[in-house]
Amino acid sequence: MCSKRADLPEFSKWEFNALLFLQDDPDSSFDLYDLNWKDKYYSCAEDVMSEDPIVVQDIADWLDKNALPLKESMVYEKFDGDDHFIKTRSVEVKKNRLVLFKGHTFRTMNYGGGKDLYTLNIGMNQVPKEQNQEQNEFTNDDTYS
Repeated sequence: MCSKRADLPEFSKWEFNALLFLQDDPDSSFDLYDLNWKDKYYSCAEDVMSEDPIVVQDIADWLDKNALPLKESMVYEKFDGDDHFIKTRSVEVKKNRLVLFKGHTFRTMNYGGGKDLYTLNIGMNQVPKEQNQEQNEFTNDDTYS
């Protein structure tokens, strides 16, 4: 069981993500998708945000109404794409395999069922820096050159 539409592709609030598989599961996969909107393809949130504000609002409204998980439950089914989400890459679940990807990429974890699936999910952002602060970056050319 899962929340309705929880199986659809989503993107995280992190700038960068890492996903470590803690076991083998040949029936499961980690998949990346492009969003097809009026015959134009967007691989991540940054692609969408580079559009005209009206187009961005149309896409955001559609995602809010059609792609966000709901409170209702459903029997989980693997998601393999539809008219709006086109699968572009798939990674087989292998123990100790580490997948690094941009956080704002449309992705989903397609669970094969039958047993538990353990992963370690890591989200990372760049540390913000004060632009006009001197000596803000670590440099030591004698040691690390």
